[in-house]
Amino acid sequence: MKNSHEGKIYRTNLAFAPPEYLRLGTVIPESVTFSFGTLLLDLMSGRHIPPNHALDLFQGKNYLVLMDSALDGQFSDEYRTELIIHSFMFEE
Repeated sequence: MKNSHEGKIYRTNLAFAPPEYLRLGTVIPESVTFSFGTLLLDLMSGRHIPPNHALDLFQGKNYLVLMDSALDGQFSDEYRTELIIHSFMFEE
């Protein structure tokens, strides 16, 4: 999907489509950021987690659920939590 905004072209992959594209069919610069965050979350978790569910996990501070279980025991829980928080620029 792509859209032109103020003479610029922004692209994102439909697999990581932001809500405004699904509702309105438009892509804005923030759409690309949303798509990148969704891709990053999928890479870190090793599976697809719907963004609304991921937000619930963040708000509930269930950070370790967001990490790939293959990493269990390889890094401390504190380090994995810190990685998730800093990756998504959430402050505690």
